[in-house]
Amino acid sequence: MATGSSANAGAVQKSIDETLNAKRIIEVIPSRKINKVLLSPIVVRYVKEGDFVPSCGLLHTGKYIDMVSPEPGGTLPSCGVLREPIYFEQDGTYAVYEYGVEDPRGELTIAFHLYKLGELDMKACQNDEQLTRFAIDSLKINGVKKSFSDSLLKFGCM
Repeated sequence: MATGSSANAGAVQKSIDETLNAKRIIEVIPSRKINKVLLSPIVVRYVKEGDFVPSCGLLHTGKYIDMVSPEPGGTLPSCGVLREPIYFEQDGTYAVYEYGVEDPRGELTIAFHLYKLGELDMKACQNDEQLTRFAIDSLKINGVKKSFSDSLLKFGCM
């Protein structure tokens, strides 16, 4: 489990235990200060009680936002790998989360979610799928940050 200090790890573990019904924590990317007023969400990959494969999601201001999880008691989809989020400013503060999703054939597909971060909340853009499709076309050339920034310039976060 990737965490900051052991004191921080205990607080993260308690928050996860209180919020999620986790039987095993696999990976945690702890919260960090993004700017003077914003803290990033905690990113967690874990196995829920009753499930056989990992789920992943975000803990922010005491709320859980699911990114990938199997049907209750199911085995797919499975959250594969997590990457450190990428943050950028553009008419607000945004975070791009990259993660892997294992499908029924056992293939790992890389996926992205874009969120606008606020002091007390975070919101997924309703047009996240459109933004991601546009950004993916230029990832190899421009990288994640520039690709999603360009996507936001073109479509905005609705």
